[in-house]
Amino acid sequence: MKMKVLLVSLLAFSITGLNAQVLNKAEIVNASIDGASGDAVKVLVNRAEDKDLMDAWRSLMKAYDAEDLKTRRKKGSATNILIPTISTNKINVYVEVEEESKTALSLSSIFVEGELNLSASEAAKNMMTVLAREVSLEATEDHLKEQEKALSALKSDLKDLKRDKEKAERSIEKCEKTIKESEKQLKKNDKEQVEVQGNVEKLSEDLAKTTDNEEMKKQEKKLFSAQKDLKNLRRSNEKSTKNIEKCKAEIKENQYELKQNEKDTKKTEKQIKEQEKMVEAAKEELSFYR
Repeated sequence: MKMKVLLVSLLAFSITGLNAQVLNKAEIVNASIDGASGDAVKVLVNRAEDKDLMDAWRSLMKAYDAEDLKTRRKKGSATNILIPTISTNKINVYVEVEEESKTALSLSSIFVEGELNLSASEAAKNMMTVLAREVSLEATEDHLKEQEKALSALKSDLKDLKRDKEKAERSIEKCEKTIKESEKQLKKNDKEQVEVQGNVEKLSEDLAKTTDNEEMKKQEKKLFSAQKDLKNLRRSNEKSTKNIEKCKAEIKENQYELKQNEKDTKKTEKQIKEQEKMVEAAKEELSFYR
């Protein structure tokens, strides 16, 4: 018996730039596959991948109790399958997924059923339309989730940048306060150091003139105390000087971080606006399938 074939081709791609009204609307076209040619039913599928289409097709064939169902990554076949709305006889169905472009795939289905050309069957077109819409819905929902996740990540980055900015500003404010206090301490120490240095010199002179042992012990004790005060003042000055140097370095580093933060903040805010548009576009796509 001479056989005729029905080729059903499902194209999957992003609807960006396309009229949503044409999506998932089945149409009859002329096509060929594996050496067979004839009328074909073509329907668009939004954002699906080859695995999405093959899984959907396999599930559809299982629903009709295909006797022998085989699938590979991009090819599949179902034999002796009865689809009453399309034919009262058992038919064989063969599929193959091909890449049309970076965003487009085609799932070509061949229905083999004797001499009767089933390509014009409304049932076949309806079946492919339902399959396409189901795959489109799931794929577009996943796409929306990805866009929302990306938007959430950007907003989180913006919050981190804001926290980093506040932290840097607090650090600068703290360092400026430390520098001011340290400089004040240095002036105070310098004044006291002159007085203590003078006292040390006087005590040294008095000690040199003292001959009485008891008096000498008292003078030595006073001199030791004055020398200790002088040493502490010098240590305090060293500490204040180090604090000033350290804080100046921290201020410089934080000022650099603030400049970089400002650039990153502007960039992230721009990315958020762009991503918000992508989320809205994805929601608009999804509304077509709900």
